[in-house]
Amino acid sequence: MNRRTLLLLPFLCSSFTQAIQKEQEAGVLVYARNPQGTVSLLLGVQKEGRSLRTKYTWGEFKTVQQPDEPDFPRMTAARALNEGTRCYFGLEIFKKNPGQKPSLNICKAGFDTIYARLNAANLIPLTPNCSIYLMEIDWIEAAQLNAAPLIYNNGKLLPGSVKKQFMWVPYQTLLNQLKQTKNRNTAQLPLIGRVRYGSKISGCLYDLLQNKKATAILRAAA
Repeated sequence: MNRRTLLLLPFLCSSFTQAIQKEQEAGVLVYARNPQGTVSLLLGVQKEGRSLRTKYTWGEFKTVQQPDEPDFPRMTAARALNEGTRCYFGLEIFKKNPGQKPSLNICKAGFDTIYARLNAANLIPLTPNCSIYLMEIDWIEAAQLNAAPLIYNNGKLLPGSVKKQFMWVPYQTLLNQLKQTKNRNTAQLPLIGRVRYGSKISGCLYDLLQNKKATAILRAAA
C-alpha cells in the first residue's frame, strides 16, 4: 500500500460509513375532531418510489433530515408538515392578521407555528431512523388545503409542497379497515366516495396505527 493510499484511507472509510448509514426521517400525523365530534386523521397523497409507472400512497407528512436541522426530529417534522400543507399555517396567520406586512415570510411563519406546537405534541419513535409526532389541530376543511396554492422559493417549487390532494379519514373507520389486512404493503383506505390516486396507504402510516403508544393517544382523543 503506497503513501497516497494511506493518506486517502481515512477519507474513504468515512465516506463508506456515511453511505451505509440510513437517512433520518421525521414527520407529523395530524388529527382533529370533525364538526360531528369524530376524531379524524388528515392524510395527504404523494408519489411512491421512482418507477416508470407512477404509484401513489396516502399517509402522514414526513421527510428526510437536512444538514441545517440540528434539532432533530422536531425541525425536520415541522418542515415536513409546513411544506406538505403548502405553508397553510402561515397563510392562516396572514388571514387573522391582515395588517401584517407582505414582506413577512409566509412559510417561515407556518414553520415557526408548527415548530412551537410540536413541543407539546406526542413523539412516536417508530424505528431508529424514523420518528413521527401526533399533533392535534382545530378542524379545517380539506377543501381549503386542496385549494391552497403551491409554494415556490426563488422560482423553485418547494419539494414538500407537491402533495396533490388532502382528505380527512375517521380514525376508527380506518382502524377497522386495517384489521382486515396483515400486509403493510397492500393496506388500503376504506371506501369513502371516489378517491383519485388510488387508495393505498403508506407503510409508515400502517406501522404508526399498529403502534401501542399511538393507539392509546388516538383512542383517548376519541
